[in-house]
Amino acid sequence: MAPLVCISAILDSIQGLLTGMICTRVSNSLRSRSPQAVRVSVSAEMDLAASESIMVSSILFARTMF
Repeated sequence: MAPLVCISAILDSIQGLLTGMICTRVSNSLRSRSPQAVRVSVSAEMDLAASESIMVSSILFARTMF
């Protein structure tokens, strides 16, 4: 149980940092009127969130199976 809690804490802190960076980048891109940069930033964040949820779900699923 302890390794799972540690991994969860690390992933939460990484996601928090990435979210802050993406939010700042989107804000700056909107201010400079660059919609393409906003699209790239938002899609990158969505991809990271999806891959993180798949990874955590896989870990939890594997933990209950084995």
